[in-house]
Amino acid sequence: MSIFTIEKNIPVPPASKFSGESKYPFDDMKYGDSFFIASPTGKEKAKKEQLRVSNAFYKWRVRNNIKDIAYTARIVEEDGIVGVRFWILKKEQK
Repeated sequence: MSIFTIEKNIPVPPASKFSGESKYPFDDMKYGDSFFIASPTGKEKAKKEQLRVSNAFYKWRVRNNIKDIAYTARIVEEDGIVGVRFWILKKEQK
C-alpha cells in the first residue's frame, strides 16, 4: 500500500515559475560585487546557506553558459549578525 495519494487533473505550472530564475542577484552582479545573507540562528545555518548559494551559483552559471566567472563565499559576522557573504570574481586563466 502506498503512502501517496494519486490525484488526477492537477495542472502543471509553467516551468519558468520554478526554474530559470534565481532568488540570488547573480544576473545583476559584476566582478567584485558581493551580497550578505543573514543567518541570525548561527554558524550551522550559515554553513547550510553557504552550500545553498554555492549550488545555486553553479546551476546559474551552467544554465547561462558562463565560463569566465568564479565566486567565493565566506561565513562572516557583520554588525553582530552571523551570515554568508558571497562575492563574484573573475576566473583566473591557467
